[in-house]
Amino acid sequence: MSAEILWTIAGLALGTYGLRVMGMLIGSRLAVYPRLQTALAFIPGCLIVALVSTSLALGSVSVWVIAAACVGVAILTKNLIATLVVGVGLSALSGFL
Repeated sequence: MSAEILWTIAGLALGTYGLRVMGMLIGSRLAVYPRLQTALAFIPGCLIVALVSTSLALGSVSVWVIAAACVGVAILTKNLIATLVVGVGLSALSGFL
């Protein structure tokens, strides 16, 4: 690896760590109003949608099939672990095909 890549990784790691520490230090001192709390509650779902939609937009047909299977399992079972097992299993299986 080149020095430029190592510096980039180190900078991103430092930035990530800094954001987490600042969040812990400053976050406990901020007043959270009900509307802000409601807005913050939607962030995890929005992040998942952003990650999945990007993967689907750049993915092949097998990625779409795996995603459809995961949606089906999620709807039928309403079980996150089962959905994850199916998704990871099908992804691993598609790597061998």
